[in-house]
Amino acid sequence: MKKSIIFIALFLSLAGCAQQKILFNKPDLTNEEFNRDKYDCVQQSKTKWGAGGTGGLGIALIIYSKSNADKQSAKLFKMCMEARGYTAREVSDEEFDRQKNTPLKIKLSQISKQRLDRCNNDDFKIIFIKSACRPENITLEQLADKSIISEDEKPFFSKFRSENTDSDNQTLEAMRTNGNSKDKEMGLVLERFYMQAGKDSFNLFEGKITWGEYNKSRKDIYQILQSERNRILGNK
Repeated sequence: MKKSIIFIALFLSLAGCAQQKILFNKPDLTNEEFNRDKYDCVQQSKTKWGAGGTGGLGIALIIYSKSNADKQSAKLFKMCMEARGYTAREVSDEEFDRQKNTPLKIKLSQISKQRLDRCNNDDFKIIFIKSACRPENITLEQLADKSIISEDEKPFFSKFRSENTDSDNQTLEAMRTNGNSKDKEMGLVLERFYMQAGKDSFNLFEGKITWGEYNKSRKDIYQILQSERNRILGNK
């Protein structure tokens, strides 16, 4: 599972320019997808931005609320990001300062790139017809698929799962080695769900479950994982 990309916006209030720091959090996100979402929401809200960011996965931008119109733009920007699956919560100065490059963020960014490349690998197209690369993109048709894995699909599925498992193990090792207490707690949760995903993959490969059953389990795991992530990170 890819680590969430963190985006922090400083909403400046009209009263004394007090800073309200909002953290936008979304799992399984690449830098390219984040930049696209941010750009689209800025355009839709006509938000006025200034200042640069913290670099890496943490990007800090400032919304100058010099007028009621700009304040409304900031609100529209937040709503736009939430509509795209981001969770938003206010953070302290201390937590804001932590959203800079760390060994963990750098490593997880590299793993995220690996996963993105895998999703764009034409060799795995035969698999993605049956099950989306990312669980949140699984379709109703894929959930209803009553077929079992074919012999033609098996070698591609096996290779895909092997590479995914390597990325999973790298993620867990990075969180154990370089993470804080919350990262390590999240790592334990991920390890549990990675094991379940491995069992589901084995059962699919052995013909014990259908593609639809496999996809449903993937989607269920993803949804539960989001709840666990929100609980650990304290997201509302």
